[in-house]
Amino acid sequence: MIKFIALICLTAVLTGCGNASGSSSSKQEKTSAEPATEVTTEEVQDGPSDEIFNMEASYRNTLEELKKEGAESFSLCDLSGGIGPEILAVRVKDGDVNRIKLYRYDQNNGESKLLGTFDNYISYFAGSNTLSYGTYDSNTRVDTTTYFHISDDGELVTDSDFRHSYASEEEGAENFWKGEETITESDYLEYMSSINIGPVRDLGSDFKLEDDIIDAVLSNTGTWQDNYSKYLLSCLPDVSEEDNAGFSVMDINGDDIPELFYASGYYHVSPVTVLTMKNGSLRCLGNFGSYGSVMYYPDSKELLSGNMGMGYYSGAYYTLGSDGKFTLDLSFNDDSGAVDPEGTQKPVYNINNSPVDEKTYRDTLNSHSNKPGYSLGTDNELTEENIKALAGGKYDPAELYDPTSLQNTPVAAEDIPDRYKQILSKFYYSCQLDLTPIEITGSNNISDNTFAVYDVDCDGKDELIINVTATSMAEMVTVIYGEDSSGDVKVELLTAPFYTVYDNGNIEVDDSHNQGISGRFWPYTVYHYDASSNDYKFYKYISAWDKEMYPEGFPEEFDKDGDGMVYYINADYVDSNVDPVDSDVFDKWRSDERNGAMPVNIPTQNITEDVIS
Repeated sequence: MIKFIALICLTAVLTGCGNASGSSSSKQEKTSAEPATEVTTEEVQDGPSDEIFNMEASYRNTLEELKKEGAESFSLCDLSGGIGPEILAVRVKDGDVNRIKLYRYDQNNGESKLLGTFDNYISYFAGSNTLSYGTYDSNTRVDTTTYFHISDDGELVTDSDFRHSYASEEEGAENFWKGEETITESDYLEYMSSINIGPVRDLGSDFKLEDDIIDAVLSNTGTWQDNYSKYLLSCLPDVSEEDNAGFSVMDINGDDIPELFYASGYYHVSPVTVLTMKNGSLRCLGNFGSYGSVMYYPDSKELLSGNMGMGYYSGAYYTLGSDGKFTLDLSFNDDSGAVDPEGTQKPVYNINNSPVDEKTYRDTLNSHSNKPGYSLGTDNELTEENIKALAGGKYDPAELYDPTSLQNTPVAAEDIPDRYKQILSKFYYSCQLDLTPIEITGSNNISDNTFAVYDVDCDGKDELIINVTATSMAEMVTVIYGEDSSGDVKVELLTAPFYTVYDNGNIEVDDSHNQGISGRFWPYTVYHYDASSNDYKFYKYISAWDKEMYPEGFPEEFDKDGDGMVYYINADYVDSNVDPVDSDVFDKWRSDERNGAMPVNIPTQNITEDVIS
């Protein structure tokens, strides 16, 4: 199933499906955000009192001191284009605020020099060697983004300051500034896009402040087997069995030392953390992809990082060099899934931030992805046993997929029942989904949609599943057809095409987008098969409240484990009275509900004239 999800995401990138709308309990809706405070850049000597003339010892001392102040995690990375030692970024908890402290090792005195302190986050764009810090003033409605870089002599230098005012209805037009100079919106966006290039990282959260991890990052004596195992062991307490967390191991830059790809789960907002080794030390290269998967193409040595949401698609192809840094090869984005096919607005397609026509866009993406590749992130389940095996250099290798046969062997054309061929033929030639009022108008190529003949509900008879994804977001749908007691075809389920089928017949369907307060958790609906009526019935709607995303009003009394997340097991889509539960209750409910059932990899194929004729 995990591979199935990854390949659905790949299909989405190539065909243009996206997320547009979803649902959430009215009790749980909240969209406000807390403003950030200003950055401080005073030059403070925060290093050790005794003279220490090496970076490792100096940074170790700094981390030990910051533990006492509430530090929880850290990053170590080269932000100066390869000149001088790495920068240390440490996340320190201060009430509801996470402060990121940025340090540079001063070779002149052997101490850690504090370059600046930032509230909540600071991002790094590897393509421009630029740091980005944003603040929002809710009183003036001004969003400010400040860009910095680390100079050759180790100073934090401000490059530019961009501001954007969000106008109220009374104020009229929005305003944009570069420094104190008023600029147009197009200039503002052009400036930003010229800086926001390459892989982006939020600094300070790569590694836990644990002794084994500090050793793996700061010393240069570990093997990749030892260091990757230490890292995965540090991740193990944060995931449950239901998360389906996992890892993959593969050398993608040809230096004979494999990279580690870790996925904390297979849900939509679960990226893949990519780690590598540098001179015997562990390094994090950033987070990529979604649904716990990234695609790697060995022929071009490219890594595809794609994401979708609310009808928008974006992504990039990267190459990892022998220096341990990713280079941006191509970026893309489109809004085709968010555009009403019956409206006057036209979809926008961009390659490398430049507009192109749809054919050029599709052809360009196909030229990069229409080749054999690996879906990396979850080839090995994250268990203590598998981590111990990795320490000995043993792991399950990734499986190479051919884009012409990404799924299991599909049903042969001659084995498709005539009753299902008639439904497929009607859809292929008239874009009408039989026994439904749905007519597909936004699909340029009906053959880009898929179907399967498979016993989904486990009643001993095959159903017909049609997945409509090669169209606008508003029209994306999955229909499951079965038979009634008299042998006539009927619709068993009509739902969104973001689903997981389990081997007990149950189905979980992700919301098409996540605009509520669930944050890191992606809401989903559970359907159970009802044998008496031979169709699927709504069972539960599952959502959450993520304190990290929306702290105001968070129900602290229900968050007994203090992880900033509570869950809602809703009896319907608009249940406004249900109380939240903590993770232990939710994990037990989910385990009981699934009752040991496993995801199913359904063998789908494209709807072509050859298949249905």
